[in-house]
Amino acid sequence: MRARLLLLVVAGTAGACGSTPPPKAVAQKPEPAKPPVATCNDVGVILRGEVDSGDADAGRDKERTIERSCTEDKWPQSIIDCIASTPKPRECVDKLDETKLAAFEKRLDAWIAEHGDSQDYVAAAPSIVACADVTVDVREYAPPIGATADERTWHLDARREFLAEECEHGWSEPLKECLLIAGPNRTSIAECLADDLDAGERDEISKHLTELDRIATKLAATKQKPASFSCAKVVAHHYADALWKQKLDGFKPAERTRMIKDSRTLMTKACTAEKWDATKRACVVAGGEQSCFNAFDRARWGLPAIGTVTSVGIPECDDYSATVMKFTKCDKLSPQARESILRSQQQLLAQIARLPASERAKMGESCKAGMDAVTSTLTSSGC
Repeated sequence: MRARLLLLVVAGTAGACGSTPPPKAVAQKPEPAKPPVATCNDVGVILRGEVDSGDADAGRDKERTIERSCTEDKWPQSIIDCIASTPKPRECVDKLDETKLAAFEKRLDAWIAEHGDSQDYVAAAPSIVACADVTVDVREYAPPIGATADERTWHLDARREFLAEECEHGWSEPLKECLLIAGPNRTSIAECLADDLDAGERDEISKHLTELDRIATKLAATKQKPASFSCAKVVAHHYADALWKQKLDGFKPAERTRMIKDSRTLMTKACTAEKWDATKRACVVAGGEQSCFNAFDRARWGLPAIGTVTSVGIPECDDYSATVMKFTKCDKLSPQARESILRSQQQLLAQIARLPASERAKMGESCKAGMDAVTSTLTSSGC
């Protein structure tokens, strides 16, 4: 993500009557950093869904099963990107060719046979009513927002993303059908929610939407002071010292300090190179945090940031990292495959580093599974 400033200087030539001064240096604009590439590891996390099983390892095993299917059967990057960028990933899975989809279903059938849980089967047919259809117009969900609401575009997008996620994770077909008919009718929306959700669920939705109202108002006020939401201010807010308390416990002080510093450095470079707009930057400074980023960037800018962890002190994980670094030097790998493997490694290490030390110590199996998947992919590539 580093952007360099290149100066092109053309020397003047001396003539019989003197010399011509050289032209002024021309600064080339740094190329925007490319966003992280979604990986099969992401696919496993996204598609595992809720696992209703007495086996504590069932969820992790399902995640690994899905990741292996994606890796070993070489799912197209377009499918992986689709899964990572939509609230309806099952529809992306259904776009696999017949051979890959059949192989995927066979692996899941084996997982179901072992763990006895078929809940949230990701290749199932999509819902009759799509969540996107019932969250097109989100103005009238309580509390409603008017035509002159602060930062209305951001506000509506943030509401839509939140409600779509709520819908995907538990709204019944009758509720979605009711909301579809209700349209922008405030009373009808409230009646639909009351008929299907309990008071606690409705209260949580209302609280979250009220919080978005507060953020929108503060965001609008923040944008009146451009100096207050520079990239440096964004990083200082998002990675403030107070937020790191009780984080990265169990790491040596020097390593902990390095990861904090590197997280701040990476975000500063990304904010600058990717040209984060005023709304995004002001949103973070206004305290919007999670609502300021899309799902992929929320994982990217955790504590610590992806790409800052070199070791988590677990033998299996350190072996996994060493294997990745060794094999990514293989010239038979395409640049895309190399980037994907490195990204998967960095993502896994960051996820593990964010866990409490007591939980982190249990993650050896996840690293071993990651190494098995990488080794299989590289072996099939001739590395």
